[in-house]
Amino acid sequence: MRSAWDRTKPELLTRALRSQSAVFHPAAVQAWFAREAPWVDPLWVEGTLEAGTVNNPARRHFPSPRDLVFGRRDGSLERYDPVRHGRWSSLGRQVDARELAGRGMGRWPMEGEARDKERRAS
Repeated sequence: MRSAWDRTKPELLTRALRSQSAVFHPAAVQAWFAREAPWVDPLWVEGTLEAGTVNNPARRHFPSPRDLVFGRRDGSLERYDPVRHGRWSSLGRQVDARELAGRGMGRWPMEGEARDKERRAS
């Protein structure tokens, strides 16, 4: 059974992200937790940020990751905005809007699906 603290961790993370400037480093989020919620395990914060980084391929190892932040090339983060950053799969891959057309929301192309389609067409 989850404790009351476990249920509030996502809310705390939302507050921590909202308190950051437009571009921030993961260490700033860790510092917020150390100051505001020291009972939260730093590994939970690190793992949740990794899972919530839409363009991080490592997020595939986390069940049902939330789309929270976008990772920049310099290692900093910014809050994820699908209009600005585009759509990303739970595998950390950018999704082309054409790939979603006619497939229904949330269905991502399967590996090899495009090759099979080409093979059938020829």
